[in-house]
Amino acid sequence: MKMTSSKDAYGAEVNDARQWEINGARQREPSGGRELEIIELSECLRLLATEPAGRLGFINHLQPAIDGVQFVFSDGAVVIRADDGSPLTAAHNAMVSFEADHIDPDRRLGWSVTVIGRLHVVTDPVECERLSQLPLRPGTPGTRDHLMCIPVELATGRRLVPASRPPR
Repeated sequence: MKMTSSKDAYGAEVNDARQWEINGARQREPSGGRELEIIELSECLRLLATEPAGRLGFINHLQPAIDGVQFVFSDGAVVIRADDGSPLTAAHNAMVSFEADHIDPDRRLGWSVTVIGRLHVVTDPVECERLSQLPLRPGTPGTRDHLMCIPVELATGRRLVPASRPPR
């Protein structure tokens, strides 16, 4: 599908020379320099295991909140640590979003993966022992006594890559 122009929310004319492939999996910039591609589920999960930090979106006192967290990805779940009484422990059993990314600012290339799942405090002693062995190192001061998991229920990802062919 090719759009030549449209109006934005304020009624201003917007020229959109980007192109979508039929399956919608790629989008090209007018310059032809980069393409946005959709990342398959298995690749989303692989990429999550390569980064140590991400952002957790949740509801705190009826307001949306986003916290930066250190994490590891293990057995299909994002694993984090939280302090006793933190907003994260209060979000126990809530549906949350989690996002991690990797960006090359010089080349303006990279990826972003978002996960949706139910955050829960791990209470099983055997599971706590197993998760305690993971290389999870909090980036800020505090005891971080509570291990928490977000089992992946949905994962989506996008990647900016160099354009594979010139624009039409």
